[in-house]
This record gives sequence, C-alpha cells and structure tokens, in this order.
Amino acid sequence: MDWQRPGLRIVFISLLVLFAGVVAALVRSQWTEVHEDAPLGSGGILDARDWSPQHDGLLDLAGEWEFYWQEFVVPSHVPGRPGPDDPRPEAVIPQPGLWNHLDIPGSWYSPESYATLRLRLQIDDSWPETLGIYILEVSNSLRMFINGTLVAQAGEPGVTKAETLHKLRPRLGEYYRDGATELDIVLQIANYIDREGGRKRPLYVGTPEDVRGMQRSTIAYEGIIGGALLIIGLYNLVLFLVRREDRLPLAKLSAILPRHEVIFRPRDVVGGDFYWAAPGQNPGSGWIAVGDCTGHGVPGALMVMLSTSLLARCVQSVNDSPDPGRVLGELHRGVRAAMPRSKTHDGLDIGLLYYEPGTVRFAGAHLGLFVLRASGSLPVEYLPGSRKGAGYARTPIDYAFETARLQLQPDDCVYLTSDGLLDQNGGERGFPFGKRRFIRLLETLRGQPLPQQREQILGALDEYRGENPQRDDIVVLGFQSP
Repeated sequence: MDWQRPGLRIVFISLLVLFAGVVAALVRSQWTEVHEDAPLGSGGILDARDWSPQHDGLLDLAGEWEFYWQEFVVPSHVPGRPGPDDPRPEAVIPQPGLWNHLDIPGSWYSPESYATLRLRLQIDDSWPETLGIYILEVSNSLRMFINGTLVAQAGEPGVTKAETLHKLRPRLGEYYRDGATELDIVLQIANYIDREGGRKRPLYVGTPEDVRGMQRSTIAYEGIIGGALLIIGLYNLVLFLVRREDRLPLAKLSAILPRHEVIFRPRDVVGGDFYWAAPGQNPGSGWIAVGDCTGHGVPGALMVMLSTSLLARCVQSVNDSPDPGRVLGELHRGVRAAMPRSKTHDGLDIGLLYYEPGTVRFAGAHLGLFVLRASGSLPVEYLPGSRKGAGYARTPIDYAFETARLQLQPDDCVYLTSDGLLDQNGGERGFPFGKRRFIRLLETLRGQPLPQQREQILGALDEYRGENPQRDDIVVLGFQSP
C-alpha cells in the first residue's frame, strides 16, 4: 500500500483525528459537567443565587465584565458598594474575549498593554465555604483577587514589558468566603509577548473537588489531541524528508509560474506561516496560498501541517470549477471539525488564489492581495480579504468567503503576504510597518526584476525594524505574469 498517495494520507489523518477525538471525549466525560444553560454576567454582575455548585457543577464566569484600560484596580471597599476613590470602568465587555478585538467607536486597544477585568458574583448561603477556582489558558500574566484577597497568579503583571514576567499556563486557586454572598472578582492582566491581549478561555468556580477533576480532564483531553497532532506532524515530516518533490512547494510553484520570489522568515526555527502551491486543471494553472496559523514554533508548525493537509483535500474537491472562496469555506469547516472545542481561538488567516494565464481568482481570510501593474500610470491595487479568519470559533460555520476575479497583463506583479511584515514595529515611534508603507514601497519597485524586488523589500523591512525584535513569522510571495 502506497502511503505517499494523497488520498491515503488524508484517510490516515482523518482516522487518527477521529480516534483521538473519541478517546478524548470519553476521558472528558469522566469528570464534572459544565452546563450550557448557566447564568451569564450582565453589566458586570453575575447573579448565581439559583446555581448550586454541589448539584449543578462548575460555573463558567462568562458574560459581561467591567473593563479598566491601562489600570490595575484593587478593591478596597465593601463588595458591591464602590468606594469614593474607585475608578470607573471604560466599558463593559464580553468574556472570555480579547481586548484588541473590541469594536468600540473611537477606541483602539493595543494587544501589548495591561488592563483590569472585574465581575461581581452574587451567590447564596448554600454555596460551599471553600471555593475552587480554575483559570484556563491565558496567554498573558495575571493576578486574580476575590474580595481583595489574592487567590491565583501566573507570572507578574506590570505596566511595562520590563516589569512583566509571563507564565503561560492554567492556574488553580481556592478562596474561603467566610459567609460572604457577594464576591468582587478582579483580574489584573498584562501582555507584552502575544499578539492578542486578554482572556482567551473560560474561568470556572465551584467545589475544589470539581475544579481538580476539571484540571485532570483538561490535561488528559488536550494531551490526547496534542499527541494525535504530534503523530500527524511526524508522519508528514517523514514524507517531507523522503519525497524530494515535497521538500518545498517551490517546485510546484515553478511549474505554475516560472518568475516568482519568496521571503520566508519564521520568528523561531519553525513557525506558523506557510506558502503553498498545487497544480490546477491545465498546464500553467494552479493554486497558490500564503497562510498564517495561530502559534509560533512547534505548535504553529503542527497547525501548518494540519491546515495544508486539509487545503490539499479541499482544492481537489473543486478542481473542476476552481473557486477560492468555496475552498476557504471548506477549509474553515475542516479546521473547526479537527480542533477540540476548547481551542476556540485557533485557526488561520490565509490568502488563496487560482492562477491561469491572464486571470487570477482570489479569496482571503484576513489576508489581502496586492497587484503592481506593469503600466506606470496605474496605482497599486489592493484586494482585501474577508474580515473573518478560517477555523476560528467566532467565524460562523456557514460563513461565505467571497471570490474576486481580475485580469493580468504581461509583467504585472502579484503579491501575497502574511501579517508578519505589515505588523512589524519599528521606525522612530515604534509603529507597525503597515499596508500603506508596503504599497508605497511596491510602487518604487515597478519595472525591476523580481530578485531585485525581493532584496529591496528585505532591505526596507530590516531598515525599518532597526533594533526591534522580529514580532511574528513573515512570508511574502510575489510572482510576475508571463
């Protein structure tokens, strides 16, 4: 049996993921249940007086929390009765959630900063005196207070990067409420290493026994899924090394478009950005993609392997009528199905095009397409991708990615780039490189051969970055129409 055939590879990966999912679900079912009809916070208050941790299980402290931007609030008053020196919240925001995704008119919140989240939890006397706390993954540092008492901490939040110590792991805590029926819960969060700031996953409260059960369940569940992804990664790595034609997609890209250049700079040894190509229906036609998966290093690389395997299957299903938007829809649903439910913020941004001589069909998920016309009288064209990413829980499962079509003239240049280049900070004020600066740079490259364009882009990026560290993986792919 030829395990290098794409069809058998897909069957193997699908069966492995299915097996891991079934085993993980069985493991998860052995521990305490979290109810979907639990009460939610509203206006910074969560009324849980009708909830019984002893009978109903763990309570997810989801809903609306008070949000204090660039402030570390420590309550020093009677819970529920704001003191005279208490700051007022800037907004009330849904949790779990990321502050750089907030859509508040006139405001923008950088992921690299600090903030406080606050919730007042109302309970009754039947609740246990000792409460267990379980904070799932927070890609930041944090401190958690209940009624002014520190109950959990990960790292050391600070108002600057130098003052902050990050520890990216779940935390357990316990709190003796001493008869209190209103709990003032405060989370101080700081982030200077992740491109997303805030709380990504649930925060549970309940009996200490249920909290420890949830911890064991989560470790087993994610260990099984992680092991399955590791096996998939090792399997693909072996094929990657054995099959010379699969070592890099450059050979496939060259068969489609002889004139092309690629900039590939992972932040670490390996990363979550990728470029990819596959042949189309006819000679000289094919699929080309640039993607940006969540994560860096090995976790990002494993997401790349999963995403590119699914992408290969998706394009095969529509090769009779190439439609990049349809492919992205299938890819989105495939990633959602393959990832565990707890990975609500895992997915990818991707720009995908189908090229045939003189024509490009393009669809993007958070990534766009740049076109530099050979004619000096035309400005750089930018085709924005969809505002939704692929595979993320916040993207509706039936979301329709739109396909745009454009005509190419001889010597027109087309560019796909991940956000690593556009988001790289630098310059005198530390601002991102940005789309406008990239467009101005491309306009200076008109008429130059692609190898020289590549060197000019690298030089401009390095000069702008200066002494700042590389923030993210970077991929730029450019090609010239015959």
